[in-house]
Amino acid sequence: MNLMELKKDIADKVNHPLYMFTGDEIAIRRIYTKKIADNFDGDVVEADSLDEVIPKLKTNSLFMSKKCLFIIYDDKTI
Repeated sequence: MNLMELKKDIADKVNHPLYMFTGDEIAIRRIYTKKIADNFDGDVVEADSLDEVIPKLKTNSLFMSKKCLFIIYDDKTI
């Protein structure tokens, strides 16, 4: 996906299951991550690593009825 496609998806409020941003422009990544989170209809959770998120994805809980957007910055294990 290129930047123009990402901008269109954000404008159209289309969320894909996974976005992975790489590169040196940390401020740009945070801006677009915030825009995606603003469009998201559910809980937004910042996590330190993918290892922290995986157990939550495997759990079927009656209490987790809302969608959840996990945002991970600078995971050194990936």
